[in-house]
Amino acid sequence: MFLCMKIRGGRGISSTIDNALAVSRPVAVSDCPMFRHILTASPSVCAEEVPLKTILKNGFTPVVELAKDWTNENLVWEYERILLKTLSIKSNVKSIKAFHRRFISKLNRTFSFPVKNN
Repeated sequence: MFLCMKIRGGRGISSTIDNALAVSRPVAVSDCPMFRHILTASPSVCAEEVPLKTILKNGFTPVVELAKDWTNENLVWEYERILLKTLSIKSNVKSIKAFHRRFISKLNRTFSFPVKNN
């Protein structure tokens, strides 16, 4: 269950829901605008509109289609698309693969654990 107060001035879309979608569990949210991408689910998963027992009874079914939009493959594709557009790299297959290799290499170097010396 993800509950959040409505905040004046608005906010972006909350990504905390992604964790629940990733493990295929039922989701209940408040009607906060940060959950607007989940509020389109049918039947509703809004805890302010539908009893929690009903949401749990409906299970993961209301958000299955939303979860399909956020698979690992789609997420990687979206990030690559944004980065390529931002960096103005031509979007042909060779440049995408080269960019991906450089990006992953840099990522691995940045976030790798130091080697332990015995």
